[in-house]
Amino acid sequence: MIKIVLVTKKEDLAYYLKNCLEENYSFFIAKDIEALKETSQENNPDIIFFHVENETEKDQLLTLLSNQETTQVAVISPITDSSFIVFCMENGAIDFINNPETDRIKETIKKALKKKLYNTKIIANSLTEKIIGTSDAITRLKEYLPMLAQVTETVLISGESGTGKELVARTIHKISPRKEFPFVAVNCGALPASIIESEMFGTEAGAYTDAKNRPGFFEQANGGTLFLDEIGELPLDLQVKFLRVLEEKQISRLGGHRVIPIDIRIICATNKNLKEEVKNRNFREDLYYRINILKVDLPPLRNRKEDIVLLTLFFLKEMEKEYGKIEINEKAIERLNAHDWPGNIRELKNIVSRAVIDSKMKGRKIILPDSIIFD
Repeated sequence: MIKIVLVTKKEDLAYYLKNCLEENYSFFIAKDIEALKETSQENNPDIIFFHVENETEKDQLLTLLSNQETTQVAVISPITDSSFIVFCMENGAIDFINNPETDRIKETIKKALKKKLYNTKIIANSLTEKIIGTSDAITRLKEYLPMLAQVTETVLISGESGTGKELVARTIHKISPRKEFPFVAVNCGALPASIIESEMFGTEAGAYTDAKNRPGFFEQANGGTLFLDEIGELPLDLQVKFLRVLEEKQISRLGGHRVIPIDIRIICATNKNLKEEVKNRNFREDLYYRINILKVDLPPLRNRKEDIVLLTLFFLKEMEKEYGKIEINEKAIERLNAHDWPGNIRELKNIVSRAVIDSKMKGRKIILPDSIIFD
């Protein structure tokens, strides 16, 4: 559904524009910039039509145009002064409309959607560049992530420990319409069973001794993305409550009765075979199918060894500020390629860091094979 906001105080213009649009549009009206902020946060519009009655609204328009990354802004105005029209277009307006006839409005919408899609791809490409590699698996992943980012269904990221599951989750969030809202990462396996429910759902004063009114992870992520790492470690009794949250999109704090609506994107990750966990009755089947709507499988580093050189060079570049420029020779690369990498990218980063420090201690500006030290 294409979401359109019209900023105007004129009810007749709002009524006319609404009638111009077909059923596959969601149409919202904001009376001013402040109302637009609230509407945009709630609805994330694709296009904003800004009605400018006189040039005194120039500053508001400029602020609006400068704050849009992908949402397109079209100006509707009776002003015919060419310098004002040029001002609007030079500062990023997708169109300037004197006579908002139906065909013109629809043509502007088509143009705006094409431009938004282009801008979204540019932003997505710049962010997915942080996912290092040119192997087939990584190339396919980079192509897939922008599509994942634009929908709201739950994502399940599978992969061995150290393959970059959280990086992928953060990338999805950063190129999604929720990017201005929080990204909250939770390691389900690191939370003690005694506190995991209160951490997830929050508490009301009096729930237990010293309990205070405190939001949990679900509330903290409201509007944004909740990343549940190692979802397979979630206790069975909490899996039931988690499933209910996914279905009902609301929570109640521990010790409270107030129902709190939530609007979040859920991304889960696991290094376990959840199908096997379901068979072994360690993971609920209904929850498995609920979170396994969109799936990302991250390959282990041993299956994408062609990426080892690029990853190594990336880590060396990261360390330049602290240790200065250091290179790595071909024999050292061969040693890295021969390793099986049970710890995946995380292990590679540690090995490269160790090699840099060892080389510096030996007075070298190049990493030799004897500085590649495995545990």
